[in-house]
This record gives sequence, C-alpha cells and structure tokens, in this order.
Amino acid sequence: MPPRKYQEPIQKPIDRVVESLEFMSAQISDLIDMIQDQEKRLKVLENKQKVREQLEKEKSEEKGWFFT
Repeated sequence: MPPRKYQEPIQKPIDRVVESLEFMSAQISDLIDMIQDQEKRLKVLENKQKVREQLEKEKSEEKGWFFT
C-alpha cells in the first residue's frame, strides 16, 4: 500500500457558506462606511454652497445700496 499523502481537511459546505457570508458582511460594512463618508462630504459641500450663495446675496444687496 503506498504511503498516504497529507490532505487538507475537507471543508464542509456550511463552513464555506459561513466564510462567504462573513466576507460579504465585511464588504457591506466597508460600503456603508464609504456611503456615510460621502454623505458627510455632501453635507459639507451643501453648506459651503449655501454660505457662498448667502455671501453673493449680501454683496449684491450692498452694491444696491451704494448706487441708490
């Protein structure tokens, strides 16, 4: 009888499913973090835009007072 070669233990199908789900869970968590970061950046940009519009409005009102 030839000597038996060492073989990796056969992984059960349920173990593969669990590993796959854990990996997908980590990916989803990363995506959620990315989306939250993007939302924060969007809020900052929206606030900057509002401030810019307010400043432009105040400048146009100031100019109006000078010329009247």
